[in-house]
Amino acid sequence: MALIFDAVGAMRQETKASLDSGAQLARLAGVTTHSDLAVRILGRVFDEYSAHAASGELPVRVVISPHMHETFRRLSNAEALELVQSIRGRCNDRFFLGPLKWISDGSIQGFTAALNWPGYCNGSEDGHLLLDRATIIESVLPFHRAGFQVAIHANGDRAIDETLLALRDVVASDPRDDHRHRIEHAQMMSPEQLDAAAELGIALNFFSNHLFYWGDIHYTTTMGPERAMRSNPAKSALLKGIKISIHSDAPVTPVAPLFTMWCAVNRVTRTGMILGEGERLTPLEALRAVTLGAAELMHLEHELGSITVGKLADFTVLAQNPLTTDPMEIKNIPVVGTVLAGVPT
Repeated sequence: MALIFDAVGAMRQETKASLDSGAQLARLAGVTTHSDLAVRILGRVFDEYSAHAASGELPVRVVISPHMHETFRRLSNAEALELVQSIRGRCNDRFFLGPLKWISDGSIQGFTAALNWPGYCNGSEDGHLLLDRATIIESVLPFHRAGFQVAIHANGDRAIDETLLALRDVVASDPRDDHRHRIEHAQMMSPEQLDAAAELGIALNFFSNHLFYWGDIHYTTTMGPERAMRSNPAKSALLKGIKISIHSDAPVTPVAPLFTMWCAVNRVTRTGMILGEGERLTPLEALRAVTLGAAELMHLEHELGSITVGKLADFTVLAQNPLTTDPMEIKNIPVVGTVLAGVPT
């Protein structure tokens, strides 16, 4: 028994230390609320995670999205629903339950995203759907009916098609005002898919960092020029009235909201190519996307995302104004510090 208790104690300390380190990295990058979109909610590690996140000891607020694939491996729909409902009882103003997370395909640069014809431009075998329309409906519908928000990872345009068709059926079967279901990454959204998202009230969380890190590869090897130029179509989404945010998908790329803004504003690749000038956001649009836009995508705009009387008084102090700085210098603006609930961190 002593060995068991020693192991439990070590696990508790490891979980706490990992959260502390991650929160400090986020704080240094200017983050006040950290959204964790792949949290495994079964077991003692999550108990330690949720307790520490809710304790008020971290310099950031935490919003979790339970990883539903992992949950369904061990629980029925009814058991999973009961579990996520119970998590609400652990929440406070430091620890929030966000949308429930599903994954419908892989990554474009890894050739595991599901693409429509003509597929990958270098002739690589197409990626595979992890979830088709019927499976998404079966998995998501009980949670939609229970009032939860869902976020579905879909990179490739075929995965986006399946996700939109499934969400159309889910919403039609049990209409709900402002469900704000989301597609995560949404990198290969076509104009027609954007129209469908706008009609359904689907929010989009774009992976803007991809434009820099893998933009050249997408142009030459994965999507080809035409599709790469309109990838991560944040401007088009805004023009259609869609709620958006932009993100780093850490640890795929580092947490750095100013860098993510820079990517969305400039759409510059590693080689300096501008990948779709017409999809560039203005600095103000990009700033909103990482602040109030992000809060809206979590149904938290009444508490977070702007400096307004009655909200939680979180903000970031920068050495320069990103709205007047040379757009190519936004990523280099120093973070002076952050304030959480009116208290400097």
